[in-house]
Amino acid sequence: MHSIMSREKDMADLKLGLFGRTYLDTIVCLNRFDSGETNTCKTVRKTVGGIFNILKANLASITSYCFQDSQVEAFIISESDTCTRSSIVHSLSEKRKPEINSDLIDWLHVAYIDDLSHSEALDEVSTNISLDFCTLNPRGDYIKIIKRSSLVFDSRERKHLYNNLNFETPLILHDKNGCECIVEGHVISEGFTDPQENLHVNGAGDIFAGIFIKKFYISGLECAISETAEETKNYLLKCQNTTY
Repeated sequence: MHSIMSREKDMADLKLGLFGRTYLDTIVCLNRFDSGETNTCKTVRKTVGGIFNILKANLASITSYCFQDSQVEAFIISESDTCTRSSIVHSLSEKRKPEINSDLIDWLHVAYIDDLSHSEALDEVSTNISLDFCTLNPRGDYIKIIKRSSLVFDSRERKHLYNNLNFETPLILHDKNGCECIVEGHVISEGFTDPQENLHVNGAGDIFAGIFIKKFYISGLECAISETAEETKNYLLKCQNTTY
């Protein structure tokens, strides 16, 4: 695990690698979806998601390299009355092992390692690594790469998956109320935000990770913990006000 001490760095100096799936999203927004009925939508928009969501988190000034595990098309139904979403996905490309060149990058963020086909591509990566998870797969299956990483991200609702696992890597758990940092089983710091009702959260986990990495790289762990949840909420509100 690499150092987590505070630092003062220029974000423009960071060369960030992103490893994961890319999504071509078609997002259909409507008040409520009634199964078996003809539904009228408010808006339809197309966007890129997956690892590209990370770059939406105010990271435009950095040099980035994308290492694609596979490409997926997703049709997303977003309901404003309930702030729920449903997805239909299918693969557009063969799943192939990418060549990740550590010499090009200072940091590699792995988007949803538990949903990748070729996580073995990380075996030869020698730079800083951060991981994100999205399924209920046992976390013990990934303990080797967790111990090698600088940061691990997950949802608070999956906190129980880390019970009885021993590692020093900071575990960043987040939800609509904020985030907490756990090291060796102990909560060492927390960040809070007032939850926003009826907030669309499509891509929220990716945005959170991108903002956290930015703040961690520039100013260190404490700053990232205290500020990321609020900034993520404000970013999602801004997007919602302009697209929904």
